[in-house]
Amino acid sequence: MEDFVKFSYCSPPTQRAPIRLDPRFADILLYSALRDGLITSRHRQAILGRLSSIKRGAVTLDLLEGIAPSDSYRVFRYLRRFFSTSVDPAPAVYPLQPTMPYTSLLPPLYTLATSPWKPARIVVELSKGVEMDSRLLRDAEVAASLMGAELTVVKEKRSLGVSSPIYEEVEPVDLLAVALGDLRQVGADILSEVVGGGGVITGKALLELLDERGVRALRLLLYFDFLRMYPSQGGLLIYISEKGLECVE
Repeated sequence: MEDFVKFSYCSPPTQRAPIRLDPRFADILLYSALRDGLITSRHRQAILGRLSSIKRGAVTLDLLEGIAPSDSYRVFRYLRRFFSTSVDPAPAVYPLQPTMPYTSLLPPLYTLATSPWKPARIVVELSKGVEMDSRLLRDAEVAASLMGAELTVVKEKRSLGVSSPIYEEVEPVDLLAVALGDLRQVGADILSEVVGGGGVITGKALLELLDERGVRALRLLLYFDFLRMYPSQGGLLIYISEKGLECVE
């Protein structure tokens, strides 16, 4: 059997497409999400900066949910329902989604390009009335060339909607564990302290409660947007974000 994968708007999908990117290609996912209107340019730059400052392996949607700004982390939680984190080394049909054509094609292609199993042929199946953006086509051709695969675009007479996305309810990600690592519990205690103070506390009062590990955890909580700070007449104030409030135990 020929090793191929099909990305389709109309054929019934056999499984969710994989997203598990080599760090070199992390921006492919962020670029795709930006093109699809899922995140803003500000979010993209913020996440790229955070990725460059941490030493991690593969870039997954779980990781991005943990480090994304408070006003965009739920985007990656939403995407986790539609994509897997592993490559099934066998022919497959993956769903193309009209609301996010870039995200449903490019990150999976780059995932396949760096996986041990690579398809020899990639088929992009369009449906009646659907055209492929020329930029998306060029980007897909680059990804295919990385794995030495043949890329074919075909147009079916079937209408959009015959193919339905495969999605799954996903387990919650421990956001603090992703972002803080072994400082997770220290970070959780700090968040509880801030919430106990009404959701806001002066920087001076909080620092007086912390040891060296606590200060390190506080820096990470601020960096990954679990907490925010702003100056006031009474000194620096630290308050909890929506993302941080979700993590309070």
